[in-house]
Amino acid sequence: FNFAEEHKAEFAGAVPGGEHSLRWTELHKGFQKQFEGQLESFLTSLGSDLPTLQAALQDDDDPSIQVMVDVMLAMMEYTKFVDAMLRILRQDAEDQIPAVEEVEEPRKEEGADDDFSAFM
Repeated sequence: FNFAEEHKAEFAGAVPGGEHSLRWTELHKGFQKQFEGQLESFLTSLGSDLPTLQAALQDDDDPSIQVMVDVMLAMMEYTKFVDAMLRILRQDAEDQIPAVEEVEEPRKEEGADDDFSAFM
């Protein structure tokens, strides 16, 4: 399920609070279809289906299950989807910045001023 990896470049150049591309709506619809397909395939491999999963989730009072359901539902919402794609893009950009090595300050000669007053 490499949807984000395949499509993150289409979110490059996004401005926070800026306009959204119509293409993003298309990508969201594609994501929804792919997500639902993956979920249905997974359930089928377990001998189950979506209505059975929905019934089981509604009957379970486990808070961790509710968190999982909330996350899955959130990703189906357009704004959450866009936020996630932009976070992935930002994280990738941060990961590509090389680490800055600490540089030792040059040793001061004895008697040298600590300021630049000699140059003024």
